[in-house]
Amino acid sequence: MKENKDRSLYFPFFVNISQWPVLVIGGGHIASRRIRVLLEFGAKITLISPEAEKELTELAKAGEILWQQRCFEPGEIRKEEWKMVLAASNQPELNSRVYEECRKKDIPVNNASNQKECDFFFPAIIRQDEMVMGLVSQGENHGKVRKAAARVRRVLQEGE
Repeated sequence: MKENKDRSLYFPFFVNISQWPVLVIGGGHIASRRIRVLLEFGAKITLISPEAEKELTELAKAGEILWQQRCFEPGEIRKEEWKMVLAASNQPELNSRVYEECRKKDIPVNNASNQKECDFFFPAIIRQDEMVMGLVSQGENHGKVRKAAARVRRVLQEGE
């Protein structure tokens, strides 16, 4: 196998995140989509954002996530408090500050606005019965992943 020295290659790593405390900065569409997936796998979500999409406000009202309706303050992320952090605001510079803070504290972080500032990627999730599959493109071609995941879902449905 040819070694690629120009970029990192991400290994698919399946881990039980049930009960993991996860911090999400930002309440927009990307945060909403990722929170929805994380909840399926049992993560305990805290959202910090002055505003949030309707779906997130409803999840907060239902007690499924904890919403701290405020702006993120630099320096507030503590390693002992979070297993994972998602920087998913609509402000790339804020996401980068969150990334830098997490890296200094050795907390896995995903910056939704900069693939180079990600310790992990969010895969397209394919679930059927007891199977769970994740599909990524090393952070480079999300459209291709979306189409491939749709094809896999169709094939699995046809096989039933």
